[in-house]
Amino acid sequence: SDTLFVYSDPGTIFVDNLLLVIRIILILVTTILNSIIIIIILFVIKKKTYTNILFLSMASADFTIGLFCIPFMTINLYLKWWPLGYHMCLFWIINDYSGCVLSIISLFLLTLQRFRQIVLPTRTSESLTKIKILILILIWLLCYLLWSTCAILIMPIAYPLYGCLLTYTLAYNLLSIIVPAICPAIGIILINLLIIISIRLKKSKFSNKKNFKSSQIRNRRVE
Repeated sequence: SDTLFVYSDPGTIFVDNLLLVIRIILILVTTILNSIIIIIILFVIKKKTYTNILFLSMASADFTIGLFCIPFMTINLYLKWWPLGYHMCLFWIINDYSGCVLSIISLFLLTLQRFRQIVLPTRTSESLTKIKILILILIWLLCYLLWSTCAILIMPIAYPLYGCLLTYTLAYNLLSIIVPAICPAIGIILINLLIIISIRLKKSKFSNKKNFKSSQIRNRRVE
């Protein structure tokens, strides 16, 4: 009888095991650190501000990534096939895309709040209102609704032919990634640039005022 021998390169096995260890460390670090942040904001900090709730939103999204997304990604990449079936594939895809997008959106809102505090300090409020909380809840619900709809409609077409991947058409994938993920990331970069420019302008104005006052004092002494 013929026997099929599968040869595995020792170097490839070493790299796969090394990446497995790195991903396990990443899972532990992500879940533990973000759970600490969530506990501190919810139970330690007495005064809840809008910035604190934005940090809570980002930490919750990152905690979801560490708890649900990275472990399933590790299984898929290490085994090089998806062994958990269709429904767990849906669960992973929905949480993966939703968690990543929510983390980026939360960071964008944090950056925007920081920009408003620097540029418009008197008009920027840190008070936590019901409208702000409702907007954050709606963002979470809409994000999960969007990716749940995409996964439920597309996965029957893609799975199991392409494995556990949200693969449909190039145009659809580009649109679904650019709108909820890349646009906020570009916004974060632009807002940070505006923050740097605003801080430098304020420093230059302060130094000009200081130089002007010092010159006036010198002129008075000369007179």
